[in-house]
Amino acid sequence: PSMIAESMWRAHVGATMFNAGAVSIETGDLVEPPFKFAILACAAMPFSGISELRRVAGLPARREIEYNTFTMPTFHIMGIEDPYKSLSEETAALFANRKVMYIPGGHAIGREERKDEALLEELKTFVNSRGNPPPKVPVATFQPMSEVSNVALLPNAQVALVNLDHSKLPSRKANGATILSLMREWPADRAFLHESRVEDATKCLTYGDALEFVRGGKGDLRRLGVKPGEVVA
Repeated sequence: PSMIAESMWRAHVGATMFNAGAVSIETGDLVEPPFKFAILACAAMPFSGISELRRVAGLPARREIEYNTFTMPTFHIMGIEDPYKSLSEETAALFANRKVMYIPGGHAIGREERKDEALLEELKTFVNSRGNPPPKVPVATFQPMSEVSNVALLPNAQVALVNLDHSKLPSRKANGATILSLMREWPADRAFLHESRVEDATKCLTYGDALEFVRGGKGDLRRLGVKPGEVVA
């Protein structure tokens, strides 16, 4: 976006790269880039790694670059359906101070991204702070899901927060207010989870499927020796 490029030009400290890396012309080694921050979009190469790139370029072998080697702040933009996404993620892992955002589409930055307000705001903050934006405190906005529960999704994080009205839970029943007892309250053929990429609403995981998985199935933690009251991750 033009506003990002203009901000970086005025600062004279950043660089924008598409499908690129920082390589020494003399030795072919990866080096700490001479910038205070960088924005890398779809930064993958058509090789399995740095070692393969060196071999193809006819350079001598070197030890593998370890993750979090470089300290320069970086902003990585990756397409969710990019066939080179795993390689872009491997490149991002080389930078200790990295910010990663995923966009729809493949190995390209399309015009649609100009309307992506979340992406533009993150980029603007990153550039204006020269790659060191102040930490953001996620704000949870809860939405009612039922008479008992409210759910909030933290922005840019795969975290869901759940608030329960314990006064309305079936805690007086024999099984208590456990996850399993609440799941049993629903019909076994009722949809429990849908896959967002599948348009057919009938293809889903039902409450019965989920209960079968965690009670006697492969998801039953008792198979691993976990006892009631123990905490596992």
